[in-house]
Amino acid sequence: MTLALPLNHVGGLTCGFLAMLLGGGTTLLIPTFSPKQVISDMLSFPPTIVVGVPTMHTLLLREEAIGRLDQERVRLVITGGANADPNLLQQLQQMFPQAKVMNLYGLSETSGAALMSPWDSDFDATVRSVGMPLPGVICGL
Repeated sequence: MTLALPLNHVGGLTCGFLAMLLGGGTTLLIPTFSPKQVISDMLSFPPTIVVGVPTMHTLLLREEAIGRLDQERVRLVITGGANADPNLLQQLQQMFPQAKVMNLYGLSETSGAALMSPWDSDFDATVRSVGMPLPGVICGL
């Protein structure tokens, strides 16, 4: 995973870095988000997981160099931190055709992710929903 989310926030620390640490994955930490730098690093160290907030994904997709990535290698694209426009999710799916595109919703009070697209969710359901509660999360009023 190429991780340019800030580690002083639950998205970068818990949903990004610690999730990869627990899963035995490799994380390339990028200190400051710059679309050109992130893509350059992704070209040097091809990721299998791409994570970010919708604005980051939008800026990455605007870079011409993103077309040089090994798009077939990416297995998972996660977007969170803000509502993702269905058009953005469709663009991500087109850019990374072998990847599962997932929404994630969390907050600092839950120490990270609380809702996420299910693995077996079809793409149409994913673009219409932020996801389902993760195990152990109780949603109610």
